[in-house]
Amino acid sequence: MTINANTKIAPILKQNPKALDAIVSISTKFEKLRNPILRKVMAGRTTLTAASKLGGCTVDDFFAKLEPLGFEIDRNTKAVEEAKKPVPDFITSLKKDHLQAGTALFVYHKRIPVFLLPELAQRGLDYRIKEIKDGEVHLLIFENNGSNNK
Repeated sequence: MTINANTKIAPILKQNPKALDAIVSISTKFEKLRNPILRKVMAGRTTLTAASKLGGCTVDDFFAKLEPLGFEIDRNTKAVEEAKKPVPDFITSLKKDHLQAGTALFVYHKRIPVFLLPELAQRGLDYRIKEIKDGEVHLLIFENNGSNNK
C-alpha cells in the first residue's frame, strides 16, 4: 500500500496491524488509538498530516515508522488542508485552570465530537469518552495530569 500525507490512519491499520504499535511509538498522544472506540472514530477521519499536528511530530516521522512495515511512501503528494469545523464557545473559553483538581466537565453529545478532541489537547486538557448507546455519548473533560490511563 502506498501512503502519503493525506492517507487516513484507518486503512493503514487495516493493511498491517503492526502499524498500531508503530504509530503509538511516535508520540504518547497516540496511545488513545489503543482504545477500540476512539480508534474506530478517529482513525477513519484523521490523515497523517492532521495526526502529526496533534502528536507534535512530522509526517516524515510516520513514514519512517511505517516504511519498514512494507508501506510504500509517496513524498511528492502534498497535504490537503482540511476545512475546520467551528469550535463551540464553551470550549474555546475553557482553560486548564478552570477545572479544579479532581473535577471534570461532563458533556452529553449525540456522537463522539471528534473535531473537539485536538482543541482539548491544545488546551492541556484530557478526556474520556463513553459510548452509552447509539445516539448517546458522554464526554468527560478534565485537567491532564500526565497520566495516559484510559
